[in-house]
Amino acid sequence: MLWLTLSACVLSRVDNSTLTQVSPEVLAISDVGMACAVGETTVPLMTAMDDEKLRRSIAFSLISAAMCSEIRVWDAELERRQAVYLAGISSEPATWSALATDAAARETRAHLEAAQRNLWVWEALEAEYGTVGEECPELEEEEQVLYLMGLASGSLAVLHDGAADHALDINQGVARQVERGAACLDSGALWGVPGALRASVWIAVPGAGPEDVDPWVQLEASAMLGDSQGVWLARALHAQAAGAAGNSEALDAAITAHKVAMETGGSPEHGLLNDYSHRTIRHESDRIWMSQTGHRTESGRFGSQPGAELEVDFDLDAFFGPETPETPAEPLMEETSP
Repeated sequence: MLWLTLSACVLSRVDNSTLTQVSPEVLAISDVGMACAVGETTVPLMTAMDDEKLRRSIAFSLISAAMCSEIRVWDAELERRQAVYLAGISSEPATWSALATDAAARETRAHLEAAQRNLWVWEALEAEYGTVGEECPELEEEEQVLYLMGLASGSLAVLHDGAADHALDINQGVARQVERGAACLDSGALWGVPGALRASVWIAVPGAGPEDVDPWVQLEASAMLGDSQGVWLARALHAQAAGAAGNSEALDAAITAHKVAMETGGSPEHGLLNDYSHRTIRHESDRIWMSQTGHRTESGRFGSQPGAELEVDFDLDAFFGPETPETPAEPLMEETSP
């Protein structure tokens, strides 16, 4: 997430200012597309410097670049679901089946790219702070967001690698490391995200969590905390976990809660996180709509299930005028007797 303020004369000073000056400004910009494009541009420049002082900046830029990969995954998946839907209703399903196969191939490749970029973030995190999960690092306040996002990248690396047929063979133990690393962070101070990360791992990895804690209850509580603070990333984790687990009830609740949170507004200081979170949750909605209707969530229908009646929140009579009984048309001129 480093902007184009990068130049040859300040490269050696970038890493020191990234967390304290640049990152807060970038986090406030609610445009994932712009952030991911800048991340893809700056990573090669900084890695070419081979300078340990740039580790944090590289990690931020890689996180942004990974968002581009995530968007490509979503688009390919939706195209695959659309082709499958059309193949089921078409008189010539072979054509749509071929398109579904091609979209599935592009989806797998995008998963691989996303896995690789998130893995690089994870490796940069451990290079900077040591092996995650062994002991809690000493973090300054401004470093906690970087550490948190690095943990999320580790979790995403495992998920995307699995969807890419384990092409990178990422150690599945990374998920448990993420869970232990998240325990080092204050969930209340970080919008419920550490608690949501831990609960997501408990859901995905059987036996990973404490027996006396319902991971779905903790996930919902963490998402509610984030909603109340105006940052929706924990809610996005809630929706993702529900979608991956096939928990339609939890997914519907997550989408509905997010719609309410959007109406109350999010934190202006965290526009980028909220834009990414909204896109993540909207994708879960699009998956449902695409599989059932062949298209993405209709405009103005986010939060509604396909086929549900559209709720009208205005007075139809006031808008169109009250109905009046039909009366016979009067003749244009009086009839006269011959």
